[in-house]
Amino acid sequence: MEADRRHFVELHGIRLFEQNGGAWAMINASCRHLTEEGRCGVFGSPERPKTCEDFPFVQTDIDLVDEWAGSKVCSYSFEEVIV
Repeated sequence: MEADRRHFVELHGIRLFEQNGGAWAMINASCRHLTEEGRCGVFGSPERPKTCEDFPFVQTDIDLVDEWAGSKVCSYSFEEVIV
């Protein structure tokens, strides 16, 4: 990404980084549909994005969420299955 464009994006609170051959953006904001209990307020409705249903995709996603938060905050986990 062009340096000036990257700087613009980062000035608006979005952290960009490269990992595993891809470019990633960290948007440090809570979903506006989270309830006070931290649950999805649009669960089961057509308004809920498909990405929310699929996330996290891999253990690395969970690790990054916890790293950004500075502590263990994600309740998801993956178990290694040997087949």
